[in-house]
Amino acid sequence: MKKVRIFLATIIIVSGISGSAFAEGEVSLKDSAGITPDSIFYNVDKVLDDLQVNLTFDDEKKVEVISNIAEERLGESQVMAESNNEELAKEALEEYQENMDKANEGLEEITTKSEEVVINTQEVDKNKENVLEEETKDDDKKLQELEQKVIAKQMKSIEVLKSIQGKVGENAKETIAKIIEMQTAKKEAVINMVEKRHALNDAKKAYKKAVIDLKEAKKSGDQNAIKVAEETLNTQKIAYETSKEGFKKAFEEKKNVIKSINEAKKELKKEVKKDNKLNKEEIKKNKVEAKKEKVEEKLNTEVKKSQEQAKTKVKKANKAKEEVKVKVEKTSNKVKEEAKVKVEKANELKEQLKEKSEKINKVKEAAKEKVEKGK
Repeated sequence: MKKVRIFLATIIIVSGISGSAFAEGEVSLKDSAGITPDSIFYNVDKVLDDLQVNLTFDDEKKVEVISNIAEERLGESQVMAESNNEELAKEALEEYQENMDKANEGLEEITTKSEEVVINTQEVDKNKENVLEEETKDDDKKLQELEQKVIAKQMKSIEVLKSIQGKVGENAKETIAKIIEMQTAKKEAVINMVEKRHALNDAKKAYKKAVIDLKEAKKSGDQNAIKVAEETLNTQKIAYETSKEGFKKAFEEKKNVIKSINEAKKELKKEVKKDNKLNKEEIKKNKVEAKKEKVEEKLNTEVKKSQEQAKTKVKKANKAKEEVKVKVEKTSNKVKEEAKVKVEKANELKEQLKEKSEKINKVKEAAKEKVEKGK
């Protein structure tokens, strides 16, 4: 079914929505649908959604609001698809894709800023051998939630792709396999970056503790304690620098993976657009062929009807011919019988006239004999 194909293709392109959108790997967002595109109030609903986004000033909350709007559009698309309204389903899907892209961009921007803060605010002051006092907020609840959302989003995205992989054709399966590979790489890159951040935090804390311990040792004047503290500080400094480089590398790897995924999505969009164009041409061709078949079917029906009518007329004509033939035969036989009767009567009359003529002749002969005897 084409509407089903269009619906799955868009999910593949976006490849990632919040965990609440799925249950047991199946898309079920009809309950999240708002005013559907077939309503005259649909545009009003979209204006109100935009207003809600504009009035949300917290970046994290704004991402959540946009994600909720995206899910609402996807639910509306599902309702339209099940109502066999393919055009409006496609319209809602495009709205979903647009909002989900905005949500993903916002979330990526927030996490990127947080990661850059981790790198930029944990530089070591080499002259004073101290860490800048400005604390990064790795343990901040919002950042932790964002990290969890990013990872959960990628894991759920992979689950969704796997769940729909068995519902599409071979070409689509290959495309989905590529996307799954990219999404898996992204998930692993994010997890690796989070692990490196935690390692960096631990190294930073250990390094700061070593700095404090050295200060305390210097205050005490204990040379052995100072020597041990200096050695510990050097060890922790190396560990800190190593952890920082590891985090930077993980951060760059994650950015490169995301860049590759975005490029893959663009290519996939082109493929889907091309496929949709081919589908439209195929639909148009099918419509022409269907119309042609319908005309041919109608023509065949009319020809068949005409043939049946002609057969009926021939049957009627043959029947009339038989009836005329019977009538002619009956009339002919009657005329023959009547003529035969007349001939027989004429013969009888002829015989009667003959008998009368003979009687007259006899009378004449008798009269003639009497005349002769009288002489």
